[in-house]
Amino acid sequence: MLQHFPAPYRWWGTSRFTVNRALDMDRVKAAFATLAARHDALRTVYAQNVDGSWRRRVIAPSEAGSLDLRIIDVQATPGDEREDMIAETMHNCCMAYAIDRLPLDTAVILQEGPARYTFCLANHHVNGDFVSGTILFKDFWDLYEGKELAPPAQQQGDIAKLLEGTDLSADQAYWQKLAGRETTPPALVTDRGIANLERQEVATERYLTASETKRLSTTGRANSGTALYPLLAAAFYMALTEQSGRRDAIISHRMMGRVLGSNLPDFTDTVGNFAVHFPLVVKTGETLPHTAKSVASALAEVPHGGVTYDWLAAQAHGAPSFPYPDEQVTALRLNYLGQILPRTDGDFEFNASQLNQRFAPDDLPRSAEVEVHLSVEKSCLKIRASFVEGRHNGALINELLDRVKVILTEL
Repeated sequence: MLQHFPAPYRWWGTSRFTVNRALDMDRVKAAFATLAARHDALRTVYAQNVDGSWRRRVIAPSEAGSLDLRIIDVQATPGDEREDMIAETMHNCCMAYAIDRLPLDTAVILQEGPARYTFCLANHHVNGDFVSGTILFKDFWDLYEGKELAPPAQQQGDIAKLLEGTDLSADQAYWQKLAGRETTPPALVTDRGIANLERQEVATERYLTASETKRLSTTGRANSGTALYPLLAAAFYMALTEQSGRRDAIISHRMMGRVLGSNLPDFTDTVGNFAVHFPLVVKTGETLPHTAKSVASALAEVPHGGVTYDWLAAQAHGAPSFPYPDEQVTALRLNYLGQILPRTDGDFEFNASQLNQRFAPDDLPRSAEVEVHLSVEKSCLKIRASFVEGRHNGALINELLDRVKVILTEL
């Protein structure tokens, strides 16, 4: 993140859910305070050294205090005014974030009735990702109920200590193979002179029907022997090779970055930002299942789950010989969100459109060239490509998505 975005590094996330029961605000405050003390990531700030490198500092719980918590009674406020107030409050909170000081997390709790509260949460992405939200949600409600929790097995900073003590020469050689490689697919970017900003982003979408999606999840997975994601990615590799006339292509993949393999500790239950995206070369086969197997094998061969791609780039201080960031190697990034369902779970109401949302100012550079989000919503596969018209070839992107859909439905 610090290598990609310009200062002041404004890249945030928001989430929102509703609780339908009476809450004790003293217990809520105590749970948030314990949450901050429990997870180092919520008390971590960053400062830049003279040579451009970064140093991380974990602030002691006694100095950090609780998270930025605001409790607002909106029972007498009309619905439209509530939404405007939420939008303004969350924007102002995030705009105040600076990575060299706390707070970098905010909780705004709206009391909408005697037994109805909406939690509006925001954080700087430097200290939390999609998975962290799930961990924090569970921990918070366990703490609210007075449960005793074992200390986290790992803290966010432990991954840096681990990598510092690991021989990464094989990783260096693996990533270096991409240096000098022709960027693919080159035709998706047509004019780099047009700024790649959030406010200029447009999107195009494709959907598979519920029956087509089910067929992919059952027959497709059985034929390929893989999970669903390699099947989806395989369709993109095949479509790209058809467009370029090559037998292989490079696509960037966004992954959790929490499982390093090789009998190393994993960070699946650790709060922090571990998400990574890295380029991957795959040679396509004659069929979708065959290509899916190649994708799965290639992903399995990525050293240390891909986390060393960012790590070694930082160690190289942006040396031009290192193939980084991923958009310098490929214009296309895939981001698999899994199954997204609006649901009611006991006392909780969740709206998929309000959970784990990216949030950034309009003038911020986008984090990718062409990014494709893949998700299953209401039993249907959704394919959403975002890009900047003019900078990117919108017609070719639409052709690509059309071809991907055909490949997936002709399984």
